[in-house]
Order: sequence, then structure tokens, then C-alpha cells
Amino acid sequence: MRAAAVKQPRLPKTVHDGIRSGDLPDAELFGQLLKRQLAESRRFGHPLSVIRITVGPAPGAENDDAAWSEEQADAVAQAVYSAIREMDLLARMGESDFIVMLPSTGAAAARIVAERTAARVESQPLTSAEGPSRHELHLGIATADSAETAEQLIERASQARFSRLQPGSSALRPEEPLTRGAPSHIKPAMASPARIAGPHRRPASPPIARRARLCASDALQS
Repeated sequence: MRAAAVKQPRLPKTVHDGIRSGDLPDAELFGQLLKRQLAESRRFGHPLSVIRITVGPAPGAENDDAAWSEEQADAVAQAVYSAIREMDLLARMGESDFIVMLPSTGAAAARIVAERTAARVESQPLTSAEGPSRHELHLGIATADSAETAEQLIERASQARFSRLQPGSSALRPEEPLTRGAPSHIKPAMASPARIAGPHRRPASPPIARRARLCASDALQS
């Protein structure tokens, strides 16, 4: 039997046909939704993964002390959202900190989504008021085990983050990922290109679907 998907918040359409990071579910709501999805996944025997995404100034960069703008956050959110499925949930955990919940997704598939997400974010120019800026992208993947809580799953994804950086560039560019403290079971070998174009692929031409922030009671109702 297929696990029931958590009711997803929906974002209103905007004039720029993109999402606004300020409209995403926050950390508190995401935690409640993840807790419910975790229970559903265990009930039906389906995997569940999360990807933690943080963007920050590169060490030693001239923009080290520059304020993170909402325009930069919007650009990251739009890039991430374009890389995930309709059933996945993107939330904002902090100023430049995001997380994605991937229902019915094991470790290998989550790694594919993370690589695609990194490529999309890296293609976005992130500029500050002072002009082009250098940033680091940190991604951490964790797949739920049979006993951990939602909080523990989020923490494990946070600890599993790796870094990508191209010095002197106005945009993030791909580099060989550097794994930082990631358990071996969440570092599966990359799949073939044919698998990357599998169930997580999103159409390139239709506009991005929208998700709006809902209060916890609305989002968690049956």
C-alpha cells in the first residue's frame, strides 16, 4: 500500500513566476510535517530522506560581512524548487538555510536529487548590494532509520553537509563534493544519467507550481 503524502502548503503565483522564500514553511511547521511523514513512512514501509541546504559567504571573500538579501534567498529557493518533485516539501530553516523533505525516497535517489539541486543553485548568480559575491553551498543528506525522531533526522542531515566552492566566481560552480562527517550509508555511488532523468525529473517548460505557508493546524489536518 502506498504511503499517504503529507498535505503540502502551496505558494501563490507571483508576477515573476517564481517563489518567495518568505512564503515557505518555517522550521517549526517543517518539523511538524516531517514528524507526521515519518510516521506515515514507517507505517507503510517506505523510505524518507531530507536534504539540508545552507548558503554562506566563502571564507576570506570580500562579501564575508555582507548582509544576506531576500533576493538572494529567493534565487536559492527557486533553484531548489525547480530540482524537486511536486510531492517534495521545501522549507526555510533560517536566513540562508533551507531543507527539503523527500517522501518515498531512499539514500541513492536522495543523492541524485542533491546533486541536481546543487547544480541548479550553482547556476544562480548570487549578488549583494556591492556586486558579485562568492558563496559556499553546503548540502547534507540523511535517510530515516527505524527509530530516530524528526529532530534527529534533521540534525544528521546538518552534520552530513559537504562544501562546493569556485574561488573568484560570481556564481556557485560544481566541484567534487567534500564530505564532512557524512555516514557511509548516505553516500551511495552516483547513478547513471538515465536514472537521473527518472522519477524526480520535473518538466522544464510549465511554470513552477506554488506552495503557500499554512498555519500548522491547516497543514496538518487530514
